[in-house]
Amino acid sequence: MKRRLSEQYEISEASSISDKVGDLLSHYPDDFWYFWILCK
Repeated sequence: MKRRLSEQYEISEASSISDKVGDLLSHYPDDFWYFWILCK
């Protein structure tokens, strides 16, 4: 699990910030999206 996350991070780091954030948040359910937007 930890190795998989680090690999994903390295791949994401190579792409732009928006791509990294979008890819990261796309793994979370809509509930987290709603909660995250409220916290912002």
